[in-house]
Formats: sequence, C-alpha cells, structure tokens
Amino acid sequence: MTLFTAILALFCSTAWSVENVNDVSAVHQKLMNAMHEHIVRETGTAGEDVDVQWLGYAANIPCAETADVWVNTLPGEQFRGQTTARVTFVDATGVCGKLSVPFRATFWSEVPVATNDTQPGEVVAIGSARMLVSDVRGIVVDVDAGPWISVGSLRKGEAVTHRRVKRQPVASVGESIEIVATYGPLTVSAEGRMLADAFLGDSVRVANLATDAVVQGVLVSPGIVRAGVRK
Repeated sequence: MTLFTAILALFCSTAWSVENVNDVSAVHQKLMNAMHEHIVRETGTAGEDVDVQWLGYAANIPCAETADVWVNTLPGEQFRGQTTARVTFVDATGVCGKLSVPFRATFWSEVPVATNDTQPGEVVAIGSARMLVSDVRGIVVDVDAGPWISVGSLRKGEAVTHRRVKRQPVASVGESIEIVATYGPLTVSAEGRMLADAFLGDSVRVANLATDAVVQGVLVSPGIVRAGVRK
C-alpha cells in the first residue's frame, strides 16, 4: 500500500459525504439550516432566494442532536463560488466539535426578461422571471424607466440588462421637430431637425431647416424644442 493510499483510506474511514448524511441526518440538517440562516443574515437576501450546496467531505460530528451550531465566514464575504465556513458545535458539555465546511451558495431573484425575440432597434416587451443571479450578466434595467430598445438581438427569456438595451429617446437624431422661440409677447416657430437623440429636459442642438443654422435649445415636449434655453 502506498503512502497516498494509506492516507486516503484513513481519511475516508473517518469522514462522511453529503451522500451519506443518514448517519448523522439530524445534526447535518441542523448545520445546513444554520449555514442557510447565516447567509440570509449576512446578505439580507430572502430565505427562499438562497440555496446552499455542501461540497466535499467533513469530519464526523460527535455532538448531540440538541447541540447549538455557530457559523462564521470572513467579514464582507460575497459568497461567490466556493466558500468555507468555520462551524462550531456547542452542547451541554461545551464545545463538542469544530469544522471547516466548504460550500457553495446560489442566489435567485425575480428579474426583467424579454417576452419575445427582439431585433436591434426594436422596443423590448418586458416581463419577469425567477433566475439564478449568477446567470444574469450585467445590471438589470428599471422597467418603469423605459421604454427600452434592444441594441442587439435579444432572445425570449433573456434578462434585460443595460448592456443589452438602451432607453428609447423622446426625440431621435434626424427626427423633424418644431423650434419655438419667445421674444417678449411674440412667439415664433420654425421647422427643424434633431442632430442627436434626446430625452425631455435635455439640452439639444437642432438644425433650422429654413436658415440651415444650428440652434441650441431644450427639448420641452415630444416634437418641440424651445430655442435660446441652455441648461
């Protein structure tokens, strides 16, 4: 028998895996519950949105089923990927066990998703779905801040994030608008063309189609730019 085989046999003879939890099911379940509660408390995540997967092996726990379980992780732990928890068991006799437990936490969230396949430049129809946070690439949008336009192909069921969409502007480059200017009691208007995308309240530059001059103003409502106003 090689030294490696001897060490492996010794380790396996004094350890149990997640597949063999029936041997210590009550204590194991108490440990898993304590780890779950710790993650919920540390992250402020709802309990139903956290799953805990035990990885690898852990030593037998020579403690009574009534033992208290204390779980600690590093301060500021983000629980991304594999993490190790320091676990202490305390029963009526005092500390009866200490373990380092490798685990992986997964988080779920309700996120905005596309309800249809969307092509670049199209307005995205948005619903919601429960997804693993690790499967969401980027920061999800605020649905109420839309409408949102796809900047690339977006498939049905994909998360709607800022890297995949942009807000639909109130006025788009090349769009015809009315330029309005007020001089005392006199208000004049002229036909113009947007030189850039803009939202309400944005400072904009527009072309006066009658004079070919570039006019500075503010987009005050859809289709109307008030000239002579700067922000």
